[in-house]
Amino acid sequence: MAGQLVTIETGLACNNCCSYCPQPFVRGTGPAGSEPSTEELVRKLESARREGITEAAFSGGEPTIRKDLQSLIAHARSIGFGRVSITTNGRMLSYPGYARKLLDAGLTGVSVSLHGPNAAVHDALTGVPGSFRQTVSGLDNMRLAAGDTLERFEIQTVTIIVPENVAFLRDTLVLAGSLGAGLHIVQPFIVSRENLHLADRFLMTHDELAAAIRTLMTLPLPHGGRIKPYNLAPCLFQELSARLEMQDYRLKTIREFEDTGCLGKNHVSRQFFRIPSCKGCEWRCPGLRMEHLPQDDLARMILEDVSGRDGGLEGQDITISSTDLLGRSGLDLLLKGLRSSGVRRLRLLWGGFARATINDLMESCIAYGVDEVCLVAIPPAIRLPDRRVILPGNLDLLARQLPVFVDAGRGPSVSLFLVVNMLFDPCWKIDEGSFLGLLGSVFDAGGRSLFLSSPAKLGPDYPETDDDFLEQVKSALPSLVQRIRAAGINPVLLRCAKESAHPTDSRLEEWIATILPVVRWDEEFLQHRYASSDFGWLMWSYPIWVRDRP
Repeated sequence: MAGQLVTIETGLACNNCCSYCPQPFVRGTGPAGSEPSTEELVRKLESARREGITEAAFSGGEPTIRKDLQSLIAHARSIGFGRVSITTNGRMLSYPGYARKLLDAGLTGVSVSLHGPNAAVHDALTGVPGSFRQTVSGLDNMRLAAGDTLERFEIQTVTIIVPENVAFLRDTLVLAGSLGAGLHIVQPFIVSRENLHLADRFLMTHDELAAAIRTLMTLPLPHGGRIKPYNLAPCLFQELSARLEMQDYRLKTIREFEDTGCLGKNHVSRQFFRIPSCKGCEWRCPGLRMEHLPQDDLARMILEDVSGRDGGLEGQDITISSTDLLGRSGLDLLLKGLRSSGVRRLRLLWGGFARATINDLMESCIAYGVDEVCLVAIPPAIRLPDRRVILPGNLDLLARQLPVFVDAGRGPSVSLFLVVNMLFDPCWKIDEGSFLGLLGSVFDAGGRSLFLSSPAKLGPDYPETDDDFLEQVKSALPSLVQRIRAAGINPVLLRCAKESAHPTDSRLEEWIATILPVVRWDEEFLQHRYASSDFGWLMWSYPIWVRDRP
C-alpha cells in the first residue's frame, strides 16, 4: 500500500454554494458542532499512516474554513506523510499570509476548483458573486508563496465539465496555467440522490464529454500543463492516452462520517458498469458511469432486461420502478416499448426527484397510457451511522406535485407507497400530522390507495426490527389505520417479494398482515439492472420491498 494517497473529508461546511453540488441539501441539517472534531481527523490520519499510506489530502466541504487545518497539516507531516495537500475552492488563499501559513505547516500541494475563465462563468456555478476574483487571487498567492520553498510544490486545478462552461474549457485551463497550475483535473457532473433533480441541467453524455476533451487537446496548453480526466473511462479517448494523465483508482477515501479502519472498503460506486469491450482492457478502471449514457441507451438497456421475462409481457399487469435517470425522451422510449409489448395494465413508481419533471412524466404517461403512478414517499432521515446529518426527503415535493394529477384530468390514477417502519423509527423525520396531510393531498388528486410495506431492515446501517419496535407498532398502527380509512384512503400491505431466510425478519410483516388486506407485486414487478436496493442511494423510486437475493 506504500505510496498510495488517502483523501480525508473534513466535513460538509463550505463558503461556496455550487449549483451542481449535492452537499447544500444536507449542509447544516445536523446538530450544532456536527462537523468532525480535530481529534477524529487526527485518528483517521494515524490509522491511514499505520496502514502504510504515505500521502494525505484534505477535502470537504471546504477544508480551509476549519481553524485547525494548519495543525492537521503539521500533524500529518510529523507522523510521516511525505506529501500533504488540500482540495479547496481557493478563496481563503486570497487573504494575505494565509497561503504562507499553510506552507509553513508542511503543505506540499493544492487542488483548486476553477470552473471558468471569468467571473460570469465561474461565479454562476459557485453561487457566490466575487468568488472568481478570490479564487484567482488565491492561486496567485499560492504560486508566489510556493516559489520561496525548496520543497517540490504542486498546484493543480479541478474543473467540472457542464454545458454551461464546456465552451470555455480551454480558456479556463490556460488561465490556470498562468497562475502556476501544472496539472488540470477535468471531470463530469456526478449524480447522487441529493442532486438528481439537477441532472437534466448538468448531465452530458460520455460521447459529449470525450469530444470536449478531444477539442481541448487539439493544441498543447501554452504552459505545458498536464490534463487528467476523472470519472471518465480512458477508452473514451484512447488515441489521446499518451498525452493524458489517467486516473489512479487505487485512491482511498475516508468520508467525513466514517470511522477509522475503513481503508479496506471498496468505495467504487455501483454507478459504474462495464461493457463487453471492457474485458481484457489494458486500463484499470471501474468502467463507464451509467448517468453519462445517452437517454435512448438507458431506456433500451431497461427494455432489454425486461424482454426476457418468463411468459413475456403481453396481457400482463406490470409495475416498473427506478426510471429516475430517464428524461422525457428516455421515458417516451421506455413506455412506448412496454406498451408495444402488449401489457394490459401499467403502473409506474415515481419519487418526485428525477431527471424528468413532473410535467414531463405526466405528458409521457398520457401519451403511452400509463394506468397508475404510485408515489414513493421517503421522509427526511438521520444519516447512519454518524447521525450528524439529516438526509432530505420528498414529502413536501410530492405534495406540491400532486395537483398536476388533477390538472391532467385524463391522466393516470395516483396512489401512495410508504414503509410502515418509517412512521415509528426515530431515525425518520415524519409525524402523523404531515403523513395524514400528504394522504389528504393524494385524496384530493383522486387517489384512494396506500401501499404499506414493512421490510425487516431499511438499509445496511439500520438495525433490524426488535421486540420493542414490534410492540410499538402493534400499539399505534391500528388507530392510525382507522384514521387513514376515515380520510377516504384504502391501506393495504404490500408483502415483500422474497421470503426471508430468517423467519424472525418477517414478524412485523406477518402481524401487519393480520390487520390489513395483503397484495403482492411479485409477478408483475419488472426486474431490471437499476431496480434493486443496490441503487437506493440514487433512485427515489427504488423498490425497498424487494429483498436482496442471497
